[in-house]
Amino acid sequence: MSTALRLVFVAVILVAFQGGVWAYLNVGLPAKPYRFNHLPDELPMQLGEWMGENCEMDSRLGERFTAEQIVNRTYRDLNGHEISLHLAVWGDFARAVHPPKGCFRGSGLDLIKEERILITGANGESVEACLLTYGRDGQTAFVLYWFEVGQHIAHSLREIRSAQYSFRGADSWPLTMKVMLQTRVQDRQQAVQCLREVAGHVHEQTRDL
Repeated sequence: MSTALRLVFVAVILVAFQGGVWAYLNVGLPAKPYRFNHLPDELPMQLGEWMGENCEMDSRLGERFTAEQIVNRTYRDLNGHEISLHLAVWGDFARAVHPPKGCFRGSGLDLIKEERILITGANGESVEACLLTYGRDGQTAFVLYWFEVGQHIAHSLREIRSAQYSFRGADSWPLTMKVMLQTRVQDRQQAVQCLREVAGHVHEQTRDL
């Protein structure tokens, strides 16, 4: 067999293998997504004592090319604390969805700590969120995030896919939503308190989307 034929044969095998993997991962998945009850940009500009305004999207966030709906806001309280909110929604399971660590890896900041904390809204409903602490040259940034896939809460790509695949055989699938907040408030206790407050309000709203 000539080298050219060998290459063609290998290429055919690779295509067939990739097609088989795609079919295995997608067989039984719903053919259409749920509809929005409300559009993400209907998120209130006022969340408790926090007032928001629309802002430009962080260029490090890759979903600017893949998400179907994106909301970017800056919320401020009466004391001048700032929280940046990024909310992205995907209706297609095949779209690229990834946790924030991949976006911040090339930002020049070092990941100092990763932990899970509980966020509770005014209605008493709680959600587990991932808190990332970044730092460099004496400056600290705190990033809080979680993903919602229907009623499922996820933090890693594996958890996201597991939640998505739980809908095999259903008539339609839920939206996949990323909620991310960040602040450069330098005092850790104050930063976490601010993130908890805004995240609690946001979670109350996103559960109704």
